[in-house]
Amino acid sequence: MPSAAHTQRLDFRLNAANRRLIERAATILGQPLTAFAVKSLLTAAEAVIEQDSQRKLSDRDRRRFLAALDQDRPIAALARAARRYKARYRGADKRRGSR
Repeated sequence: MPSAAHTQRLDFRLNAANRRLIERAATILGQPLTAFAVKSLLTAAEAVIEQDSQRKLSDRDRRRFLAALDQDRPIAALARAARRYKARYRGADKRRGSR
């Protein structure tokens, strides 16, 4: 956890049984309750973000994706999207004084 000043608060309510469970786990690890809670929340948040950033394809979709990559000619919709992208961002580069 970064050593930056802790200036933000996160308040929430939980029932007594959940609090006892969390306190017990913190005690087992020898950590203050707040440190345990913050570390646990950060670990869970990082796991969710990591999982969201990964794309998983079914075998069928993986085969279709790889087959599309192997085509000698671009897929029409992809070619149109590339032209729109170039038109949009080439103009933005010129306005900023880039190539």
